Amino acid sequence: TRLRSLPILLVATYRSDDLHRRHPLLPMLAELQRAVRPDRVELTPFDTKATADLVLAIGGAELDQAAIEELHLKSGGNAFYLEELLAASGAEGAIPATLREIVLSRSRSLDDDALAVLRVASAVGSYIDESLLALTSGLDKETVNHALRQLVEGKFLVAGATNFSFRHDLTREVFADELLPGERTELHGRIAEALEGSAPQRHGEIAHHWWYSGNQPAALRSAIAAADAADSSGAVAEAFLHLERALELWDLVPTEGRDTSLSHPDLLLRAAEAAHLVQDFERCNGLARQASKELADADNLTQALVLKRRGQWLFDSGEPGLEDLVGQSLVLIRPEPASAGVAEIYDWAARVHMLIGHPERSIELGETALEMARDLGQTSTEANVMNTIAVDRLDLGDQTGVDEMRQALEVALRSGDIDVVNRAYINLTVLLVLTGRFEEAVIHAGEGEQYALDHGYRGVSRALLASNASHALFALGRWD
Repeated sequence: TRLRSLPILLVATYRSDDLHRRHPLLPMLAELQRAVRPDRVELTPFDTKATADLVLAIGGAELDQAAIEELHLKSGGNAFYLEELLAASGAEGAIPATLREIVLSRSRSLDDDALAVLRVASAVGSYIDESLLALTSGLDKETVNHALRQLVEGKFLVAGATNFSFRHDLTREVFADELLPGERTELHGRIAEALEGSAPQRHGEIAHHWWYSGNQPAALRSAIAAADAADSSGAVAEAFLHLERALELWDLVPTEGRDTSLSHPDLLLRAAEAAHLVQDFERCNGLARQASKELADADNLTQALVLKRRGQWLFDSGEPGLEDLVGQSLVLIRPEPASAGVAEIYDWAARVHMLIGHPERSIELGETALEMARDLGQTSTEANVMNTIAVDRLDLGDQTGVDEMRQALEVALRSGDIDVVNRAYINLTVLLVLTGRFEEAVIHAGEGEQYALDHGYRGVSRALLASNASHALFALGRWD
């Protein structure tokens, strides 16, 4: 009581992460809170911005956002962990010995079942569901529940609404590293099998675990399935990762073990398309060249269609050689009878010559494609070729190109091909702006945007149409 009349400040600190449910400090803290009513300051974990600020303060230099997010994930916003990770950042991602010892020392209070569940959880990943642990740990559900309670109370895991997660990803890495090589591969195989039985829709996780299990046929099969699932949801970067893994596995799996309808050139082209979508143009062009080499003995049309795909990717990358690919493809199809594929090559060749400023040659190739497409009833190709020729006409100073583009739009709408319709709306609005028909350009841009919206189109056409409309509105003095 005497201390209350003196100017004395007592400051006490403790780490809440270290306090399990029966820790002797907890009753004392409760009594102090009741009797003394101290001011309590709780230091919450850093968010990513605070993590970046500390990294800058310690290292004197900024890191890119991906590196900051990785450090934040590993440290869980813990300043001490973060400092130790930064100090060891030159050791090729190795976990500092001090942190490893701290994490492992905290696990000494766990019983054998809790340790077993923690090891399995470290292989499962950052987010863990209870049913998967029961299927893969070899323990009954009641024992798993008891172990999970220990791990939550010991601040190893955090309980969410439907699953559990590691409080710090660093903890997961430490215990994953503690697994013996054979133990690790066997465990990943068990997890993959359990997921296939209980949650077959989790393709990415299944592929991940088969990859680390050492079961190469299963890893190949699941990587392709995961790429399909990622493609269907628009996750192109994830699809690319799985396709690259499938390519790496291909030669390691005997022919009879390849449970897939894809050929190796097909897989190369799929991976090239994914690389193109994530703008890894160098990898895209390399994969496409390899596919062409492997198809050197294929029929002429197949080779030409592959050259067309390569040319489209090459154009987007800005690399030279596009005109050479067009020339090679035309040589290949010259002796071929009329077909949808041959018409497609002439259509593409006409488009390329339009883009590189050869309108006369573009019209010549386009007219060949147009005649063939009409004879075969290929309305998508017909609309695309009409579109290209209309642009060529205007490039040559022929104002009838605008009317031809309107006709191309009508045919495109009949085809129902959303990509062809979008291209027609985009090029029609460009031609209308170029010829000073600004009101019409605004109207057609609005129609095109609505069409894309109604058909669930996720590409850039709506942005391009909005840009064309803005040019027309600016010219009209309508700046609002």
